[in-house]
Amino acid sequence: MNNHANDKPPEIFTSKSLPDPGCRARGESIVVDSRSEEHFSNYFDTLDKSRALRVPIAEGCLRGIVLFFGPPGCGKSCLAEGLANDFAERRFAKDGKRTTLFEIHASRAFSHMLGMSARAVDASFETVSFAARHGPVVLLMNEMESFAVNRRALSGGDPSDVQRVTNTILTRTDALSESSNVFVVGTSNFDGMVDLAFLDRADLIIEVGYPDSEAARSILERTARAFAGVGRLAANAIDSFISDNYGNETSPRLSGRTLRRIVPLSFVMYSRWTLINAKHLSAVAKSIAKRSKCNGDS
Repeated sequence: MNNHANDKPPEIFTSKSLPDPGCRARGESIVVDSRSEEHFSNYFDTLDKSRALRVPIAEGCLRGIVLFFGPPGCGKSCLAEGLANDFAERRFAKDGKRTTLFEIHASRAFSHMLGMSARAVDASFETVSFAARHGPVVLLMNEMESFAVNRRALSGGDPSDVQRVTNTILTRTDALSESSNVFVVGTSNFDGMVDLAFLDRADLIIEVGYPDSEAARSILERTARAFAGVGRLAANAIDSFISDNYGNETSPRLSGRTLRRIVPLSFVMYSRWTLINAKHLSAVAKSIAKRSKCNGDS
């Protein structure tokens, strides 16, 4: 019988240095209102001040943990990267130190070998902890429901390894919260599947929903500018599309990812010689939404 007890756990993270223009650009590509931007800024101000005052966690000190949740394609990962970059830019402006971004990948974390997943997650946190002793770090975990699984919802099979991973995440994030050098940000498509103990530890839990009419307009206008030399879009096409689909205080379930594909796919479906109007845009939007629904997307 093979003994895997001494096997080295797989490396399940990637890392890079922040601030990073790519992370900044991806964060800025997501349309958020000015109030939300101010909210994020106030959060980092409060986090820095509470850490500087060494307010104990037991007395309500912020832990430096933020979770974005919502349907696929609405910009959670981009917002997470943008927020990570904001943290890094603040630290760089303050003390000239660059931040290391560690991203733990769920697809790499789970092994068929019993116990290996928890060991791999623990080893990754050990690397993050070591880096935090020498400078600021951000830990990014997409698909948070894979790492901190709602243990109340587990049923059937052998959940022991899953529980070990969740316990490791909780224990390790508690330890990281003691460091003023660490910021943790996670994303999840399924907030109800994230363990309640992790949700309780998060300072902010932010829903990133489907774009409203103003956000949809901004996305479509930005995409139209990018594809201006590819096809012909009627001057009133976007205004009419918004009026037809976002009236009466209702908004369709169109993600930002879907909205960004509407203009280029209109040129594909109706040829670049057709003057694309609102009806063309609406037809393409319905086609994409139907396909996404069939694929289990939202």
